[in-house]
Amino acid sequence: SSASLMPNNLTAYGPCMAFAHKAKVIVKPGTNSSSVLFQEKGTVTVIKHVKLFQECLVVCTDNGHICIYGAYHKKGIYTAHKKELSSPEGVSLNTCTSDGKSLLFIGSNTGIMTFEVKSSASMKELPGISHNKSVTALAYGASKLFAGDETGALYVYNRVETAKDMQRAAKIEGKGFPVNSLEVLGDKLLVCGMDNGKIELLDIKTNQVEATIVAHSAPVTAIATHPSKHMFASVSEDSYLNVWEYVPSEKKVKIVHSISITAKMATGVVYSGGKIAVTFYDDSNIYFAHL
Repeated sequence: SSASLMPNNLTAYGPCMAFAHKAKVIVKPGTNSSSVLFQEKGTVTVIKHVKLFQECLVVCTDNGHICIYGAYHKKGIYTAHKKELSSPEGVSLNTCTSDGKSLLFIGSNTGIMTFEVKSSASMKELPGISHNKSVTALAYGASKLFAGDETGALYVYNRVETAKDMQRAAKIEGKGFPVNSLEVLGDKLLVCGMDNGKIELLDIKTNQVEATIVAHSAPVTAIATHPSKHMFASVSEDSYLNVWEYVPSEKKVKIVHSISITAKMATGVVYSGGKIAVTFYDDSNIYFAHL
């Protein structure tokens, strides 16, 4: 098995990492442990570690299945204790995120589906947010939900404390290129990886674009934000892993590292245990950059 050509095709929870190839989910519980395989009912389109009532691995497939796997904290490995939800016919599932508590958001070609997941036994669908364009990337931070679509537009939704509703606060028009990856950096900035190779940084407080970087020569396929520093990593179909530092005093971004690990297209990137891990199309290895 090897990695699929889909953006954001690597996710991590502590030392545990998971990526997808076709209908398989490959979980590597730790650096030295052997992989665990889950066979799904369709081609995987979304794989993402999220925090709900516990640490979970969410997997979506091209035939509308949404699987939620629970994690054993002690071992850091996902178990096949899974809940399955299904989406309506003709809906393609592209991306997901959570509020870190009980709400799971899934972006599709018709909008954003919302599920309340309070325990492995308690799961219900809540009213979603409809979009006339395909939602291609989601992120959550500072009580806001961020959505990017196939036109490059960004939507900001505020969480209404009294309800589970999300109210639209802002829309930033796109330039015609899909948003492939969204990650929140330190609850202050939204890092947006675009299909035209650019990265945009959005100030979460003001909803203004702080900086635009010509980051790669091909589509940005994944972004990972550093857990504690003003740094983030990006990978692309151009095969490069780039590491960036945001300098708040100057509102500028500078490049710290740029390396091509293999000649293949990169599909996923995460920070894991002080290292940066990267996956590539049609390759079953996870590569580590010691930077």
